[in-house]
Amino acid sequence: MADKQPASSTAGRNTALAWIVACLLIAQFLYRMAVAAHEYPRPADRFMTIAFDILCLFGVVFLRARLPPPVYWAALVAGAGLFVIRMHSPESWATGHWDYYLLPR
Repeated sequence: MADKQPASSTAGRNTALAWIVACLLIAQFLYRMAVAAHEYPRPADRFMTIAFDILCLFGVVFLRARLPPPVYWAALVAGAGLFVIRMHSPESWATGHWDYYLLPR
């Protein structure tokens, strides 16, 4: 029984994890809205990023008690916005970014 950690250290770890996931979702959303993609990723990369976005969104929902309400709602809207971006166009579905254009050669 000596290997159990106190509840306060677990709560602190969960709070830090909630903040990291929320900030990651918000930053990804802002990056994908602001920066245009210049190439298509491989299908495996595309599905891994979709799965990562889903897992982060579920993480924010499950850890909502650890976040202040404005941060929780901003992360929730950003997570949903990542999927709205993917529905914008065929290029957005493939890249995950709002804009897509080829660089001049």
